[in-house]
Amino acid sequence: MEVYNHVCRWLNGKGDGGVYWTTLMGRNPQTLGLGVDDAHIRAEHPGWNGGWVMVAVAERMSLIMPTMGLAYFAYLFLFAGLTGDEKKRMAVILVLCLASIVFWAAFEQAPTSLNLFARDFTDRNVFGWEMPTLWLQSANSFFVITLAPVFGALWVGLARRGMELSSTAKFALALVSTAVGFLVMVQASNRVIDGNGAVKISMWWLTVSYLFQTVGELALSPVGLS
Repeated sequence: MEVYNHVCRWLNGKGDGGVYWTTLMGRNPQTLGLGVDDAHIRAEHPGWNGGWVMVAVAERMSLIMPTMGLAYFAYLFLFAGLTGDEKKRMAVILVLCLASIVFWAAFEQAPTSLNLFARDFTDRNVFGWEMPTLWLQSANSFFVITLAPVFGALWVGLARRGMELSSTAKFALALVSTAVGFLVMVQASNRVIDGNGAVKISMWWLTVSYLFQTVGELALSPVGLS
């Protein structure tokens, strides 16, 4: 979101975060991915402002869910009667959970803010034909299908040689890979800014970013989700 937000703020000449939501909501509330036919509901129910209501609910949930998670871990550490060794193990789980949250929060920008970036600031013309924005989302699926066997063989090969990466190392690899993917998009957004919004960047910027994000997914997802 911040990559898209950064470009929108700069191009609008403002420093507030409202530009992002103005740009987003002003064009199509369905861009939020809420799965709601906002225009249809407005026609039947004048005064409907569902898009903003749902954004408000989402913002509240972003506070409620972490609070519930922290309360659960606080209960385990303080009132569950765990031994010292069990508390140490729970501390490791807590750290890995936080790392997983950071990773998936970044990873899920692909179908949201990065998809908006693809729509507004990416040249999707291929020999005179404009590729639909959503088609770029298939890059992740392609990389998963092609790289999953490679990573599977890599993990097995490392294990046979006694060099198997720990779960912590895989989490770290995932975070670093995803960070590189977003650094790629920082450079892409700077190119858009340098062109005053008139220049659109190549689709390869997003494709390379999705590649690094997929590498992170393949490193973290098997152990992170389990």
